[in-house]
Amino acid sequence: MSKTAPASTSFKLPSLVPFVVFALTTVIFFRAQIFSGSFFWDDFNEQVYPNRAYAAKHISQGEIPYWNPNSFCGMPFMADVQTALFYPPHLLLDLIAGNGQYPIKLLQLLIILHFFIAQISMYLLCRRLKISMYGAMIAAVSYGFSSPLVLHVFHPMQVEHLAWFPLILRFLHEAVTEKKLMSVVITGILLGMTILSGSPQMTLYMGLFLGIAVLWLGLGSVISKQQTIQHATLSMVYGLIALAIGGGLFFIQYLPSKELAGLSERNEMTFEKATVGSLEFKQIVTAAVPKAFGDVKPETQNNKTQFYLNEREYYLYWDTAFYFGIVTFLLGMFGAIRKWNTKEGSLFIAMALFGFLFALGSNGFLYSIFYNLPFFGTLRIPARMMFYVSFCFSILAGYGFDELVTSSSKDNKVLYGLGGAAILPIFFALGVSTGSIVEAPEQRDTDIS
Repeated sequence: MSKTAPASTSFKLPSLVPFVVFALTTVIFFRAQIFSGSFFWDDFNEQVYPNRAYAAKHISQGEIPYWNPNSFCGMPFMADVQTALFYPPHLLLDLIAGNGQYPIKLLQLLIILHFFIAQISMYLLCRRLKISMYGAMIAAVSYGFSSPLVLHVFHPMQVEHLAWFPLILRFLHEAVTEKKLMSVVITGILLGMTILSGSPQMTLYMGLFLGIAVLWLGLGSVISKQQTIQHATLSMVYGLIALAIGGGLFFIQYLPSKELAGLSERNEMTFEKATVGSLEFKQIVTAAVPKAFGDVKPETQNNKTQFYLNEREYYLYWDTAFYFGIVTFLLGMFGAIRKWNTKEGSLFIAMALFGFLFALGSNGFLYSIFYNLPFFGTLRIPARMMFYVSFCFSILAGYGFDELVTSSSKDNKVLYGLGGAAILPIFFALGVSTGSIVEAPEQRDTDIS
């Protein structure tokens, strides 16, 4: 008899309610951008909007913008992967907002829409993993508004990658575990579309996660005696074909971008340059205290005292941030304690740990191994892999919630599990509040000339 998702409570929400909730959370969070004159900042104004407006002008006229004469003395446009020229939502918007009239509000709304997509995407993945509706909603909201998405709102390439990632994994899981050809095709199409949104680093990190997931699920089914080696091999082939389809769809962008990349200084990236933006071990406390080392806002961007981590550049604030909510942290720890011996639970625990160790960059050992592999050594800021932690903890929080509400209140294991889950966040909070872990410098006025 097949196992069903645990019932989190006797009251069941209508199936459309979660999607309404996700729409409301998105509107409330971005109410200033939707209903008033607030706008995104930094690279959104300097790179993202100009690129989209230039692309829209040409696409609406039936032209492919191969060259941009307005940057420097002119440079390739279509071959620059970060222009995300072939990302389907961009193409659709380019046609709608043609003739060079590209409302900045419209582009903001497209970016905001991806936060709604991220929540739906995570919700559907969690339901596939047999997490209850309530647990899946917790995971979805946590992931949709975690630091790797929210703090990169002016880097839509990253937001768009992370928005579709859970949905890709959802269909990949179905393709591998049930050997469904339709799921193979859907996975490939979603992956190809996502890669076209223009973030090579996120593409590489996502591809690594998905590849490991295919092997983990396949080999795990053999270890748990759910499949024979022959059937597990076929399952993994299904998964690899799905990834290959996604990679194939990207070739329309990959071939010209590869030629342009050959002229980039990234071909001579040293280890020191590649590890700029390595996570410092003590930054783990920001899982419980997100502003332990300060923060950066538009009005404080040039005030170095706002982000006081060893005099690091201000932009490393959002590139090393990974906060996903204290409740999610607690439930995620509890979920890890209760689900460590399951195939999916162990996968997310292992990938969260892997992401953290990799993100340490020059402060750890794992990145130095990957630095010598193709592609990895050409990318900076290894701390961006901390999205693994936010992603996995959100799912583990869904598991943790279900375990909590379905367990007996007299079950000592639950009490021990909750106690164990609370140790780290309490330790982090005390360490920051007492100054034993983080000692903030004295605030001083910034001279503005």
